[in-house]
This record gives sequence, C-alpha cells and structure tokens, in this order.
Amino acid sequence: MDRPDATLIQAALAGTVEAFGPLVTRYQAGVYALALSMVRDPASAEDVTQEAFLAAYKRLSELRDPALFAPWLRRIAANAARTWLRRHARGEVLGDMNQNLAAEGADRRGLHGEIAEILASLPEKKRQVAILCYLDGVSRKEAARFLGVPEATLRKRLHDAKRLLQKRIVEVAEKNLEEHLLPRHFASRCVCACRRALAAKRKGVM
Repeated sequence: MDRPDATLIQAALAGTVEAFGPLVTRYQAGVYALALSMVRDPASAEDVTQEAFLAAYKRLSELRDPALFAPWLRRIAANAARTWLRRHARGEVLGDMNQNLAAEGADRRGLHGEIAEILASLPEKKRQVAILCYLDGVSRKEAARFLGVPEATLRKRLHDAKRLLQKRIVEVAEKNLEEHLLPRHFASRCVCACRRALAAKRKGVM
C-alpha cells in the first residue's frame, strides 16, 4: 500500500532521504509535464524537473501542511521553469527555441515531430493537460489534483485539447508514450542529489 505524502515527508525530514524517492515517483510526471509545457524542450524540461525536486527537498521544512504538498511542489516547479526561461533568454531567442522543438528536443526524446509541433502550438493550460494525460498517462483525477483544478475543469481542457490535436495525433502520442517517459531511474537520481545536498548541509553545520 502506498504511504501517504505526510508519512513520507515526515520520514524525509527525519533524515531518511530514501523516503523522498516515492514522492518523486508519485509526482514526477506532473512536474515534468508542467516544465515541458513552459520550457518546450524535453531535455531541458527533464533538467528543470530534477531542479524542482531538489529545491523541494531542500525546502521541505518550510511546508506547513503535508496535505498541500502537490500544489506547493507545483509552485516550486513553475518557479524553476521561469528561472530556466530567464536564464536562457539572455543568450537565446525563445521563439527560435520553440520553433525547434520538433526538430531538436523531440528527436532527443523520441517524440514524433508532428506531435511536438502541435503540442507546442497549444495554449499553455491545454498543453499541460495534454502532456499529463495523453503522453505521461496520468489519470484525470491525479492530473486535476496536481494542477489544483476541479476534475470538471480538467475534463473541459482535455476536451478542447483533444479537439485541437485531433484523433490521429492523439493516437500517435499514445504509441510514443514509452519513449516520452522520464528515465526509469529518475527518482533514484533525484534521491542521490538530495543525499548530496543533505551531506553538504550537515558538513556546513559541523
């Protein structure tokens, strides 16, 4: 049986870094979808996702109500994506990056170019739910919970997104699900980063 967020958070705060792993596994699809919808580059979205989880781990003691972990994490992820955009806006033209999504980022992650191009053209909120539910395979209930919206709102966004994507594109997206997912050991990688951060913090205290 899956342990509640609160139990995992309490264990992580007590120094059991491994307890943070299930939280990463539970929410990585949502965070990645949010990051991808904002930075529009799969490889960069993966980096932003890891940065978001590392930031969440470091700031875990600031979370007053464990029941609000999902929306709290969503805000951290959005801020991480905005930071990435500001950092890269200094040396890159974001418009060019968006146009190259299919040709560059999509190829790196195995996404079909046509899907990536159409996803990039969707409004941000519709793009988020399309990536979450169609590509990452997150249930509507979990997607609504992560995004902090009623299921009815999510269903409406999905309906609009599906209409824009069209049935043919949705079918291709589902076939590419395996290639689009984050690496199998992504959660372990995040836990290792958290462990290093904890060790560095303890060393600093000593």
